[in-house]
Amino acid sequence: MEFNEDFNSPFDSISEERKKEEKKIAFNKSLIKAFIYGFIFSSVLFVILVLNGTKGYLYYIVNSFFVVGVVLACIGALSAIKKEGLFDIIEFGFIQLGETIKYSFSNKDMKRVDADLISYKERKQAERIANWPFFIAGVVYIVISFIALMFV
Repeated sequence: MEFNEDFNSPFDSISEERKKEEKKIAFNKSLIKAFIYGFIFSSVLFVILVLNGTKGYLYYIVNSFFVVGVVLACIGALSAIKKEGLFDIIEFGFIQLGETIKYSFSNKDMKRVDADLISYKERKQAERIANWPFFIAGVVYIVISFIALMFV
């Protein structure tokens, strides 16, 4: 009896659908977290600006939403750039530098965790995720700040 590799059992499609559903739920949860973090940080920034300033409240709402939106969007964008592997060489260099410093102070043999960049990149590729919810939340906060700017 031969095993047919092209055969797809019904359980495979169920597990694929379940994985997609779990990814969607995880994305929605992290999007909600990003909005909550943004709201908390913009509220703190708003309170700081109100206590130190003399202008109207709407002016400070615009400023706090814009600053938090830019920070969140930059975090998301840098996460997406990092997911593509553009910072691998820099990270690998810092890891090698840390290991060199660590082993130079001890009398142990020079043992490195990652001997070459290619194996490091392959290992990192499997665990990379892009943080798109932070980018989306940042863009939404920027749009809210521009809408509120029309009323200042």
